[in-house]
Amino acid sequence: MLLLRQIKKAILNPFSALLYILGVTKCYSQLWEDIIIDFLMLKDNGGKELERKWFYIDIGWNDPVHANNTYFFYKKWWTGINVEPNRKLIRAFRSKRSRDTNLEVAIGKENGELTFYSFEVSQVSTCDPATVERYTAAWHKVVDQYIVPVRTMESICDEYVWERQIDILSVDVEWLDMMVFESNNWEKYRPKYVIVETVEHSKDGWMKQSDVFDPFFQSIGYAIAWETGANTIYRDAR
Repeated sequence: MLLLRQIKKAILNPFSALLYILGVTKCYSQLWEDIIIDFLMLKDNGGKELERKWFYIDIGWNDPVHANNTYFFYKKWWTGINVEPNRKLIRAFRSKRSRDTNLEVAIGKENGELTFYSFEVSQVSTCDPATVERYTAAWHKVVDQYIVPVRTMESICDEYVWERQIDILSVDVEWLDMMVFESNNWEKYRPKYVIVETVEHSKDGWMKQSDVFDPFFQSIGYAIAWETGANTIYRDAR
């Protein structure tokens, strides 16, 4: 199984796979998103590492290390904000990402509260009732549910980002991703790169939701920088 996953990654992103095989770097993302962004950043900076430390915001990526898009940069001693409403998972973030700001909240269009549904497979946990109904009818089981505080992305940035440049925004909140994006002030807080899961999951595989994310990011001045199969990386084109 591990070999098959590595072969799949190599097919999707041969450049990144080559770096991994040669032992140049280690990937933590699901499909090499961290290595791809590191490469793009170096390219943008004329092949040189940035003099300052990067800053990231990681929303809903389930595990602080495994299949995580920002742990690669945390290993470089860069820091950021991790947002995770799952009680169990946020404890893991606080343990393994102690230099980061770890917030046990959900993101929504307005500050308030929502019910969080924790699934047996934690990767598909969500605050969206429609998604809960669809997943439970298909193949997943809810093991817990509880009320979580909700904050807009703009309010979190106002409190914790200040004047810092956001280099990476990584979002995966199971069908509420647009709610996250719509809760931000894109004139005030513009990440250089945005990573978002742009596919719809089913038992038969993945299908990209092109009509949802691409038009939104184009409308606010972002362009597609890379497609990894499950996730799309958008770059600020302004």
